[in-house]
Amino acid sequence: MGWRKGSFVILDAVPQAVSKDQSIRFVLVGSEEFPGEMVQLVEQTNGNNLVPWVTFTGEVERNKTALFYGLADVYLLPSFIEGMPISIIEALRSGLPVITTRIGGIPDMIEKRCLGFLIKSGGPE
Repeated sequence: MGWRKGSFVILDAVPQAVSKDQSIRFVLVGSEEFPGEMVQLVEQTNGNNLVPWVTFTGEVERNKTALFYGLADVYLLPSFIEGMPISIIEALRSGLPVITTRIGGIPDMIEKRCLGFLIKSGGPE
């Protein structure tokens, strides 16, 4: 979780999403990649009154991540830098549609199989 994974962009998108559907929830699973990022994410959540829609799990053991995929309707990973993320493979294996960015090896994982949506990096829209 952090800048590289697009976590701050997700938080920027929350107000737009909940303005269309108040029942939407964002569960951000994982720990910070760089020191201080989690504090910044929590501050952004609190400062923008996003607490009703955003939950942070913190670090989750690898063998328990499937539980979160099983509870989700969609997997969102708006990364800025990636190769071929294991989390996308896990989400697809769980049957989730994926919304992610067109970087690294991601387009090959999504586009050719029509298993999700590729979005522009950096913007909450």
